[in-house]
Amino acid sequence: MQFFYPIGLLALAGIIIPLIIHLWNIKQGKTLKIGSIALLGESSRASSRSFKLTDILLFILRCLLIILIGFCIAQSYITKKLNAKEKGGWILVDKARLKTVYQTNKKTIDSLLEIHYEIHDFNVGFTPLQLKDTSNIEKLDKETNLNYTSLFNQLNHIIPAGTSVFAYQDLKLVNFGNTLPKTKFNVHWKFLNDADSVKNWFADFAGKKLKATSTPKQTIYEVIGNQNPAPISVSIYNDGNNDSKYLVAALNAIAGFSGRKILINSSAKHNQVGFWLSEKPVSEEFKTSITNNGTLFK
Repeated sequence: MQFFYPIGLLALAGIIIPLIIHLWNIKQGKTLKIGSIALLGESSRASSRSFKLTDILLFILRCLLIILIGFCIAQSYITKKLNAKEKGGWILVDKARLKTVYQTNKKTIDSLLEIHYEIHDFNVGFTPLQLKDTSNIEKLDKETNLNYTSLFNQLNHIIPAGTSVFAYQDLKLVNFGNTLPKTKFNVHWKFLNDADSVKNWFADFAGKKLKATSTPKQTIYEVIGNQNPAPISVSIYNDGNNDSKYLVAALNAIAGFSGRKILINSSAKHNQVGFWLSEKPVSEEFKTSITNNGTLFK
C-alpha cells in the first residue's frame, strides 16, 4: 500500500487524545452511611490511586475513528506490478479527450497498439481504455484535483522500470506541481495545442455594417464591402454664444473618426439632427426643419 500524501499519517498521533481521556476519567468514591462507629477501631488513613482504562469498547472505537481519518488524509492506494515483457508500453490520455486525440494522432497510436501498447486514462487508477470507447465518451465521469506530479508518483509504483509511456496532455500550468518526480519509466510527452475559440458576429456603427471576429486575445472589426453611407445633416441654432464652436469641433472629430460625412447648417430643408443653443423657446420654424425621425437637442 502506498500513499499520495504520507504526511497525513501524522494524524495518527491523535490516538493519544482518547487514551488521555480514558485514563483521566477517575470515578469519585461512594459515601457509605452507618449507624454507629463505636465498634470501628482506629486505623490510619490510607489512599490509593491507579490508572485504569474504562469503557474499553468506546476507547477502541475512538482510536479506529482517528486511524480512519489519518488514512483518508494520506489517500492510500494499492499498487500492482506489471511485467514489462508482457506489455509494450502505455499511452496516457484523458478519457474525455480520447476521441479527439485519436483522430489527430491516428497513425502514431495505431502503430503503438500494434506493438502491444495499452491506452490508459490519465487519472487516478489509470483505467484501461479501448478505441471503441471513442464513440461514447464525451465528458469525464469523475474529475480529479491531482496534478501530473501526484499521478506520476503513483505510476512509479505501478509500471516496471524502463517502460515506455506516451503522454498526450496539454501545457496548462495548473496541471503541474512544483517539480515533476524522477520517473523509473521513459516518458514521451505529446503536448496538445487547444485551438482558441473564435466567435463571429455583425454590428452596426456610424451607419456601417461591421463584421466582428473575436478570439480570447483580441476582437477585430471589419467593414463589410464598400459602403458609402449618406451624410448626416445637422442644423445648429445659437444666439451669439461660443457654444456652437465647441459643438462644431466635436462633430468634425466624430466625422473624421467614423469616416461618415456630416453636413452642418447646410441648405437642406430637412435635417436629421438639430441643436438649439439658446435659452429662448424653440421656434416652430426650427422644429419643422427636423425630420420626423430626427433628433432635437436643446
